[in-house]
Amino acid sequence: MKLNCIVKDLFFVTILILIALGLRVFFLIYIDIPFVFRKYPYFADQLINGIDINTRLLDLSPFYLYFVAAVKKYFNTDIQTLKFLHALIGTCNTLLLFRLGKIIKNTGVGLVGAFLYACYGNGIALELSLEPLVFYELFTLLTVMVLMSFTVTKQNDYKLYVYVLLAAIFSGISILIKPNFVLFIPVALLTFFFVLKKRISAQKNCILSVGYVLITLAVVSPVTIRNYNKFNDFVLVTADYGKVFFHGNSKGSSPFFPKHLPYEIQGSWGPDGEHEKFRKAADILSGKALLPSQAARYWVSVTLKDIFSDPFSYLLLEIQKFQLFFHEYEIHYLLFPFIEYQETKALPFIRYGLISTLGLLGIIIMFSERKKLIPLYGIISIYLISGMMLLVSSRYRAPAVPFLCLFAALFLNRFIEYLKKREMKKIAVAIVLCCILFYINHSFYADEIKFRDNFLQETYIKKMTTNN
Repeated sequence: MKLNCIVKDLFFVTILILIALGLRVFFLIYIDIPFVFRKYPYFADQLINGIDINTRLLDLSPFYLYFVAAVKKYFNTDIQTLKFLHALIGTCNTLLLFRLGKIIKNTGVGLVGAFLYACYGNGIALELSLEPLVFYELFTLLTVMVLMSFTVTKQNDYKLYVYVLLAAIFSGISILIKPNFVLFIPVALLTFFFVLKKRISAQKNCILSVGYVLITLAVVSPVTIRNYNKFNDFVLVTADYGKVFFHGNSKGSSPFFPKHLPYEIQGSWGPDGEHEKFRKAADILSGKALLPSQAARYWVSVTLKDIFSDPFSYLLLEIQKFQLFFHEYEIHYLLFPFIEYQETKALPFIRYGLISTLGLLGIIIMFSERKKLIPLYGIISIYLISGMMLLVSSRYRAPAVPFLCLFAALFLNRFIEYLKKREMKKIAVAIVLCCILFYINHSFYADEIKFRDNFLQETYIKKMTTNN
């Protein structure tokens, strides 16, 4: 029996590898644009050549920056090879999702969730944009998988300590990739409290919780120490939150067109130099030289003044962000992933609207088991909170996609159970709810979408004309 399960799993794993890697290779050959968002390769080259990039360190993911620098320095990796490496990591994420679905429910849930993720067209475009997303998904999946491993099955003390250690290490690396993952720490602590309170003593639970937090912070601490030594400033990982908060929430901002500085700051800071422009602007407007963390707080205070001056408009903005977090439309702030995504729409890739609709149904239908699924509910919540606090572009909501895929698979699994048991009322409610959510996730904002798409298409044409 066990051998049959292993053979069956190997068969499914092989199929998933062929689908996930095959689609990504197809994307690289036929859809990929030979231009990239060159921020990380550019600054990795600067580090390799011994050039001090100064405060630009504070708006770059340290894990991904040093990773790109290492593979370029020691393996002489070119851009296309780096993209293929991203494709391999994306394939690994598909397999992790399959494993996580098996841990949570069964093979079917893992298979469906992994398939949805593997075939998500815009996700592949974002994976290959040479941003840290695919690595962030890797380590967040590992974190949640470890937590779910002792949530659904009882473990002895030794295994429990190992799982908590691994969860802390993976959490720390996730924070080094995207600092908003620090919001997951309370989720992990809630998991310990609700899942382990009947298995171990309160004292041991407290020790595990404190240990998890300390180990997570220990993983992050080398970067925090680097920042303090170099800039004489306490910055946990990065110091760009003030700028992004301003983009998403200041007066005149919208999810489709974030607010930018109303004037130009002269200087040369390399790719995506707006981070540095915001720091320089904070110096000018405050009348003094600010530390990076002070500049970030300056833009937070400016934005909060805008919010409190017109709270009703801000409330409407947040409602809009909430809906757009689940909406079919993909808001791209990077030009080339947008063009690549447009290409995928003509091909049979899976779209976000289907994933989000089925995922929402899964979130609703599995709510009675929420204590067992705290890591899943928690991780989607932190991405929703981050999006509503900052921006709801495709890049900002993309880390939630693997977990929405799992909830989608859980919904389909439950719906099949309803069909087998012929529970007609539940079937009818599920179908009606599915239709309502699908309509909401595909409606509204027609004018804004058309305007933004036209704007990006015109920008792309101008850029290509200039390059030629």
